[in-house]
Amino acid sequence: MTERKEAAQMKTSNLERVFGFENRNFKNYILLKSGSKTTPETFLQLSLAMLNDSNHPLVTYAAGWAAAEAALHRSRPSAAKETEYFTVEKRLKAVEFAGLVWNQARMELGKAREKTNLSSKYDAEFWTFELRARQNLASLPAMNLAATLFSNSEVTPEDKTHTLQQTKENMIDLSSTIMTLDQDKKSVKNMRSGLLTEMLASLLIQNDPSMKWITIPSSIRQDNHDNAGFRTDLIAISLEPTYPKTAIQVTSDASINKKSKLRFVVNSWEELTLDEDGSPRDTLQALISKEKKTSRNPVLDKRLEALSQSLVDRLDRFRSK
Repeated sequence: MTERKEAAQMKTSNLERVFGFENRNFKNYILLKSGSKTTPETFLQLSLAMLNDSNHPLVTYAAGWAAAEAALHRSRPSAAKETEYFTVEKRLKAVEFAGLVWNQARMELGKAREKTNLSSKYDAEFWTFELRARQNLASLPAMNLAATLFSNSEVTPEDKTHTLQQTKENMIDLSSTIMTLDQDKKSVKNMRSGLLTEMLASLLIQNDPSMKWITIPSSIRQDNHDNAGFRTDLIAISLEPTYPKTAIQVTSDASINKKSKLRFVVNSWEELTLDEDGSPRDTLQALISKEKKTSRNPVLDKRLEALSQSLVDRLDRFRSK
């Protein structure tokens, strides 16, 4: 191995610097770039290795994602050999395992946040991953569906409809909870706002009556600044064969290039607001009210439908390029 490669392997990830720890297996996972040499076993081995050699809550959280990435791994649309040895049963077990690990991480992150005297930014980081663990748990039905589709197993229209509805209900409930969090720190408020905006984009895509897409959160490996050129917030998975994935970045930065060929860019203030005076938070509140049937506003309902349709239409065009 060359000195250059050794130096790259020893690089400390941004998350390790923020949280003040160092773990080789965590680093190997976070800095891993998917390619032809990665397999489901690559991710499963990293998941178990992280759990075996560290009790840091962020490492536990990452181990859950490594297991989930094994379940959702797809080297190419027609990976026949991969389907043979990584069956639907193995994929679903990996999703189940990821859920158990995320639930453990959620509790560990909450305890660490409560017991540790943290700086403002550090507190926001703990809140971020505690809430993201809950977001991942809410997305488990969609992950199970994706894992089944990627194994080329048959899924009935009724199962697809049920999964989409269950995932939407989970996300609506979690969004409602996050919106009521009482936090004075600016860094925590900013984190909460960003997470809610991502969840809004996800809900709007899945709110489309055509039911063409499911969305799941991006993994911690994909949603970090070490691989900034590939950073994404959500993964949209088409429900039409061959079930292609599309990386989504949700941003309020108008300078981000929406013509990117690597990921589908959603500008929150242009595409997630109901009118020019509104905000993404207003849109999310309207969607929550609609789904929970706490208020009835036919005009807002039509605007929400139009917003979903516009977003899905653009996603369809992006995918067809």
